[in-house]
Amino acid sequence: MTSTTLHASALAAPPPPPIPALTEPLAPEALAAALRTFSGSYYAQHPFHQLMHEGRLTRRQLQGWVANRLAYQRVIPLKDAAILSNCPEPEIRRMWIQRIIDHDGTAPGTGGIELWVKLGEALGVPREEMEDERHVLPGVRFACQAYVTFCKTKPWLDAAASSLTEHFAPDQMRQRIARVLQEPAHSGAARQPAGALAGHVALHDR
Repeated sequence: MTSTTLHASALAAPPPPPIPALTEPLAPEALAAALRTFSGSYYAQHPFHQLMHEGRLTRRQLQGWVANRLAYQRVIPLKDAAILSNCPEPEIRRMWIQRIIDHDGTAPGTGGIELWVKLGEALGVPREEMEDERHVLPGVRFACQAYVTFCKTKPWLDAAASSLTEHFAPDQMRQRIARVLQEPAHSGAARQPAGALAGHVALHDR
C-alpha cells in the first residue's frame, strides 16, 4: 500500500451545486433528480475518502477514520429518535423506526453500530478503545451533537431530508470492499474488514 501525506490545502471538499430558485413544488421524479445533483458534495467525494478508495492511506489513518466514524454512527439512532418524536404522522413513524433498529439491533451484539466496532477491531483498534471514544476528535464530537440538535429543533421534514444522503452510500461501500479485496492474495487481514463492510452494504440497501 502506498501511503500519502495529507495537507490541509488538499482537503477542501468540492463546492455544492447552487440551489435552484423554485416557484412551485417539483414532481417526484424531478425532485429526485435535483437531489442527485448534490452527490458530488457527499462526504465520499472528499479527497481523504478518494485516497482511501485508492488504497493510499496508512493503517493508522484508517484506524483514526473508523474510530471517529463510529462516533457518528452512534448518534444516528438518536437523531432518528428525535425525528420520530417530532413527526405527527403514524405511517411515517412506523417506517422510520426501522432505522433505529437497523443501527441499535434487537439484542446486544447486533445492529449496524456493532458492525462498525467489528470493523475497527479488524483494522487493529481494540474494542475498548472503539467504545470509549478516546480517539474521537473534538470537532467530530461537536458535529455529531450538532446533527442531533438540528433534528431535535427543526421541523421533522427538514430533519428527515438531512438523512437523504444515505442513498449515495451503498455504491461507496461496494467500492471500499472491492479495494480491500485487491490486497495481495485476498489475505485474511483483507477479508476481515471486507466482511464487516459487507454488512454495511446490506444495511444501506434496505
